Amino acid sequence: LTKGLTLDALGPAGNFALAALSGLCAALIFFALPPLAGAGVGLAGLGIQAAVALLAFARGIVTPIGVMIVIAAAGFAIVYAYRFVIEDRDRRRIAHAFQHYLSPTLVERLAADPEALRLGGESRRVTVMFADVVGYTALTEKLVAQPELFVEIVNRFLTYATETIERHGGYVDKFIGDAVMAIWGAPLDDPQAEQHAVAAAIELRDGLAAFNREADLPALGLPPLGIRIGVNSGLAVAGNMGATTRLNYTVTGDVVNLAARLESANTAYRTLILIGEATASRLTEAIVLRALDRVIVKGKTEAIQIFEVIDRAERIDAATRERLTRFAAAMNALLARDFAGARLGFATLAVDDPTAALLAERASAYAELPPAEDWSGSFALDKK
Repeated sequence: LTKGLTLDALGPAGNFALAALSGLCAALIFFALPPLAGAGVGLAGLGIQAAVALLAFARGIVTPIGVMIVIAAAGFAIVYAYRFVIEDRDRRRIAHAFQHYLSPTLVERLAADPEALRLGGESRRVTVMFADVVGYTALTEKLVAQPELFVEIVNRFLTYATETIERHGGYVDKFIGDAVMAIWGAPLDDPQAEQHAVAAAIELRDGLAAFNREADLPALGLPPLGIRIGVNSGLAVAGNMGATTRLNYTVTGDVVNLAARLESANTAYRTLILIGEATASRLTEAIVLRALDRVIVKGKTEAIQIFEVIDRAERIDAATRERLTRFAAAMNALLARDFAGARLGFATLAVDDPTAALLAERASAYAELPPAEDWSGSFALDKK
C-alpha cells in the first residue's frame, strides 16, 4: 500500500477479503474463549483496528473498517449461538443433573471436563463413609409431639454433615434416616480419597460440639448429639442404578457393606471413627491411628484389621502419644496370649479410655477361660 491509495484501489474483492480475514481471526478467538472474555478481546481488537484505520486515513488510505465491524459482530453472535446450542449442551445437562448432588466445585469440574464423568456401570476404587447420629432415638421420642422441630434439627445436622463432606471433595450418595452415606473417588477420580475422607470424618466429629451449641438441645431437655463414623476403601461397582424412571448414581459391593459394619462397630468398641485396613494403608503420617482388633464381620469368614482414628498428628501431645504406646503394648500382649499382662496394661488406661476398659474386660475373660490354641487373635462381630 502506498500513500494516496483509496478504497477504490483495493476493489470490492480486496475489501471483502480483508474484512473476511478479520472476521475469521475474530471467530477463532471467540471459539477459544468464554463469552465475556471473547467479547472483551473482540472489542479490544476492534479498537486496535479503528486506531489503525484512523492512522491509515491520515495517510490517505481508506480501509473497510465498517465492514470489518459488521463481520466481527456477526461472527461473535454466530459462534456463541453455536456453542450455546451445541457445544455447551452437555455441560448444561451435567451441571443441571448434579447441582443438587455434588458440591459446586465438583459440578464446575464436571462442566469443564464432561469426559471425566462416566455414568455407566464400572469398577472403581472408592472410599465410602457412613456417618450416623448418636442420640437419634432419644431425639425421636422426646420430639414425637413436635414433628416440625424434629425435622428441623435432623435437617440441620444433615446440612452440616453434607457441607463438611463436600468441603473435603466427597459426594453425598444418600441419606438413610439420620445417617449419611458419602463417597470419594466417584463419580470423579480422587487420588487422595482416603486422606480426604478421614479428614472429613475428623472434622465431623470435632465440629459436632459447635452444632450442639447452636441447636441448643439442653433447652429441650435433650443430651448433645454424638456421631459414629465408619470408613472403608476398595473396589466397588459404580453407576446409575435403580428403575427406568428413577435412577441414583451410587456404588455397591463389599467395600460399602464393610464401611456400614465399621460404623456400627463403634458401638462395640466405644469409639467414634473406625476405618478398615485398606483405608489405613493409604493414609500419611499426618493422621494418627491406633490398631484395634482383627475382626470378622457378620456374613464374612476372613478377618480384617480395623483402626481407630485418633486425630491429626499436629494435635497429638506427648501424653497422648505415651498412652498410645502403652495401649499398643497391651494389645501386643493380648495377641501373644499374655492375658494377665494385657489385662494390667489395659486397666492402667481404662479410667479415661472406654476402649481400653473394654479390652481389659476381654483380657480378664481370656485369662479365666483361654481361647483355643489355634486362636488367631481375631474377634467376631455378631452384629451388623
